[in-house]
Amino acid sequence: MNAGIDAPLKVRLTGMGRIAGLVGMKKQVAIYLPMLLAFVALASQVQATPIFVGSRVALGGNDFVDWGQLGPVFTVVPSPSSNGGIPGITMTSNGTNMERRDQGNGWRGNFALGDHLIWNQDTQGNIIIDFSTGIFGAGAQMQSDIFGPFTGTISAFDQSMNLLGIFNFNGTSTTDGDNSAVFAGILDTSPDIFRLVFSATDQFGSVDFAINQLDLVT
Repeated sequence: MNAGIDAPLKVRLTGMGRIAGLVGMKKQVAIYLPMLLAFVALASQVQATPIFVGSRVALGGNDFVDWGQLGPVFTVVPSPSSNGGIPGITMTSNGTNMERRDQGNGWRGNFALGDHLIWNQDTQGNIIIDFSTGIFGAGAQMQSDIFGPFTGTISAFDQSMNLLGIFNFNGTSTTDGDNSAVFAGILDTSPDIFRLVFSATDQFGSVDFAINQLDLVT
């Protein structure tokens, strides 16, 4: 008799224990799920942070902008310019005009011989490049118009003009014509870059500069 009475009781107690366990698990899931989602969102934001790239090879571009499309040497490029023969790109230089030069022809610097350049003339401003479609990354070599060491800055913005990243880098401006001009690029994990800004300073302040072919990661 006792065995017959106790057996069902044990089954019921065991069943209740399992139900209680499931309820406890649901509570734990309810508590930790928001934390997990927040962690995933944070990890996604961290992964999307752009990085600085110091060489063309490391950037791994699959497209490029040849400034020679804007015209021969000494062609004045209006600022802003959105119809200079480069679809999807608008260029600005602090409200002043830019100008086409080539290494060895109008520019005696340390780019590779024959490089097509865009120069922000004798203005201590920046060069702003806007893209109609978001890209993963971009970069170019830069040289200050003043010989000696300089500090360049490259920054990237999203479609809403929120700053994605800004990086400083060091370069040296010489007349060597040996392709030693410093390369500066930005690379993101998603195609969020809609604006790229280059600028340069030396020990006396802002300086004008030129950049060569702009490599793109689209």
